[in-house]
Amino acid sequence: MQLPITVMIDRQPPLVRLFCRGDIVALTLYADGRLRIERNDGSQDEAQIEPGTAVYSGLVILRLRVNGQVESMVLPRAATGSDHHRRLRVWLKWRATVAA
Repeated sequence: MQLPITVMIDRQPPLVRLFCRGDIVALTLYADGRLRIERNDGSQDEAQIEPGTAVYSGLVILRLRVNGQVESMVLPRAATGSDHHRRLRVWLKWRATVAA
């Protein structure tokens, strides 16, 4: 897997519209463990993964700290596509392993 990877979020499927709220449209994952988010208005911010982030095979619940605020985001596999969802899960697991 080559990094950085940009994971686009597609809110068109009905299940995604139900679970995936907020204005984040893309996540960029970096090899050094950084995470950048992009919002609907085109702004970008650095984010940190917070405790409480949960990774399942079909669902990722992200807890992010952005500019001092904690945000939560639910990403079903349909929001990112299977390949990018797998890459996000691997990246999150790798970050947890490196932090320990």
